[in-house]
Amino acid sequence: MIDKETINTWRINYGLDKRTPEEAQRWWDENLNGMAPAGAVAALGICLQEIFKIKADAENILFKWEKSATITDADIRWLREAIK
Repeated sequence: MIDKETINTWRINYGLDKRTPEEAQRWWDENLNGMAPAGAVAALGICLQEIFKIKADAENILFKWEKSATITDADIRWLREAIK
């Protein structure tokens, strides 16, 4: 199963914690003479960027909804779980 710890380990191991997907792809390709999964590293990085963006957007929406009088506490709890 892929969990947050696994994803974080991948980010660090593939240099995506310090580089953009494009920079990581270039680094892997140049430093290992193309013998590393440079394309996979870039794809993983792009997917992670999108996941983080979607999560941030969802949290922003939840923050706005929490201020709305039409959303119940049960709705907010459900939304928080959905974001996780």
